[in-house]
Amino acid sequence: DAVARSGRFEEPAWREYAWSVTQTAEQYVKLARTYSGHWSLDPATRERLYAVMEEIIEKAGGSIVRPLKVVLFLAKVKR
Repeated sequence: DAVARSGRFEEPAWREYAWSVTQTAEQYVKLARTYSGHWSLDPATRERLYAVMEEIIEKAGGSIVRPLKVVLFLAKVKR
């Protein structure tokens, strides 16, 4: 809305792309280790969290499906 209201751009357009990724327990925990919010936990708590994550995923069949979505907004500058 702010882009359209600015008057400096042509009519904005958007595209949405959705897909899913299947990850093993190991892959998901490896990804989780990159989440900055987890670094506020003390190391022992953080490692317990990852162990529980891995255990739950393994008990649920060994992998999870993560839905992902990207929304792309495009607006040309008026000349």
